[in-house]
Amino acid sequence: MRNDARVVDVSSPEKPVALFVFGAFRKQSGGLSRAWYQRLIAFHNEGWEIHLALCSYRRYRRTTLEQVLGGPLPEGITIHKFWDEPMNKVQRGISYGTAAAGLAVRKALRKPVKKLVTEDRGAEIREWSYDRFGRLLLELDRNKETEQPIRRTWFDIGGNWVIKEWLGVDEEDPLSVQLSRDPAPRPIAKARAEWLASLGLPPGTVAMGDSPYFYPVIAELPDTFGRIYVFHLQHLTYGEDAMGALTKRMAAFFDPNAYGADSVAVSTVEQANDLRTRYGQDYPVDFVHPVVRKVQGDPSIARDSKRVVSVGRIVDIKRIHLTVDAMALVVKQVPDAYLEIWGSGIEAEFVQEHIEKTGMSKHVRMMGYTPNPEKVFRGAACSVLTSRREAFGLVVIESMMQGCPVVGFDVKYGPSGIIKSGVNGYLVKDKDLQGIADGIISILTNPDLAKSMSVEAEKTNKVIDHDQYQDEWNELGLKVRKIALDRSTKN
Repeated sequence: MRNDARVVDVSSPEKPVALFVFGAFRKQSGGLSRAWYQRLIAFHNEGWEIHLALCSYRRYRRTTLEQVLGGPLPEGITIHKFWDEPMNKVQRGISYGTAAAGLAVRKALRKPVKKLVTEDRGAEIREWSYDRFGRLLLELDRNKETEQPIRRTWFDIGGNWVIKEWLGVDEEDPLSVQLSRDPAPRPIAKARAEWLASLGLPPGTVAMGDSPYFYPVIAELPDTFGRIYVFHLQHLTYGEDAMGALTKRMAAFFDPNAYGADSVAVSTVEQANDLRTRYGQDYPVDFVHPVVRKVQGDPSIARDSKRVVSVGRIVDIKRIHLTVDAMALVVKQVPDAYLEIWGSGIEAEFVQEHIEKTGMSKHVRMMGYTPNPEKVFRGAACSVLTSRREAFGLVVIESMMQGCPVVGFDVKYGPSGIIKSGVNGYLVKDKDLQGIADGIISILTNPDLAKSMSVEAEKTNKVIDHDQYQDEWNELGLKVRKIALDRSTKN
């Protein structure tokens, strides 16, 4: 298996080993990727040997990973990929040279540097995607009627197919997969787990994943592995009490008899208590104080007293359209107020349509994704959070660290643990749009209050304890490592 980082000796039983299991990195994935980076650095600083497993086919470079995660990867981290690129360095060099020459020719002739070819195949449509070098990257079959992706085939830089995926409802969650060396397709979780088990990591290796796509993968690993499911998200589908509804899939993830986690790591005490209420007081849930990367505020950025911002993924659970509705109430009293929506996601088109439908186009701007949310918060009077649920709310901390008070709904689980209503922002009852609007109006129209809240918000910097975070993850990792070693001995 080819690695992009220095290969280290994994045979020593003395040094603890952590295996971080990832899927598809996205440059626009935001806070969750930055949270993973903080955790990875914490284990590295505690002397753990770090392995990073990429379970989806992408042509990632180390620099791309660092851009996504928000910081440099320390030396000594071993990167594993779920596929082989059989080309040697000479072949790869020739391929890149040929591709670069072809790119230069296309530019000179003013031809497109990327292209998509489509063919109608009756009930299906096949698409071929080519990269900027003119190399075949992806073959995708879609259902012609629903446009739903069905099959996906990735190609290496030599034009050889590398991996085929049979897709379900969510194209990021393949049902089965076939590598070029496999005789037939296999269930995706089983294929990934077999690959991870083949890496030769020592007994007691602690495997961690924070995506529901990878809990089943980690569950399939041999008992020599420790298993931690890191849960950034809220876990209730609806309902406010501990026994609120769970989807069938989510219920399976948490059921200790189904996926058998050695630890379910959550970011709020309330989540931990709710899970114990549901499954029993001996349920293996662990609370770890969350942190975000400290970024020094840029004093040269002027704070606009009429600028309101919303930063985060534009998805259903975030309910960005309610932020727009609240701003419609704000501008009735503060006509020069305006809202910037920073982020990307599948609900972006719906939100844009809602802006136009409500006549808010002059007051609301869709800004797209930003890799530097700290600059956005630094120049805003306040930020708004209208999510249905938040496990913790990393974006709340990121906002406050830049002196930007937050106005948000008091929902499970995290906002009430961060926002002190009337001090560093406002918390209002869920779906109380007038309450959100009143909080924003108070900040925009009262300079003294805005300044006071900004000062109080920035004090968040002082309560983010990175040393405590590092200690807690190290202790949890060592606990799970011991469980795995004891299990290995018994077996």
